[in-house]
Amino acid sequence: MDLEELYAIRDELSQPIEVTRRAAARPRLIHRLLAGTETRLAADLDRHLAEVTALGDAIRRLEAMLDRQYVGLMLYLPDVADELHDDQAKVALRRYEAWRRAVEKLLDGGNKAS
Repeated sequence: MDLEELYAIRDELSQPIEVTRRAAARPRLIHRLLAGTETRLAADLDRHLAEVTALGDAIRRLEAMLDRQYVGLMLYLPDVADELHDDQAKVALRRYEAWRRAVEKLLDGGNKAS
């Protein structure tokens, strides 16, 4: 719930309430308050749904970009001889860990990946 919604609720609840002796007045008041709250909640949910949809689209774009990057990388990397697999795996793991540290640094607020 954001500040704008809190102010709207405050304003709605601070409106003068007509007090009548009729029995139907109380249900109408409750209905009016619930209808206003329902309208605000629906608008808030719509806004959140739009944000979640945009984030989902961005994630799908990133997945496609990573997939294409990997395919491009595999096109240019030479095959490793069977006897060098262990050494190459150690080098690859070291480079991978360095890459992960750089990503973490970037996500933690660093302005440059090293």
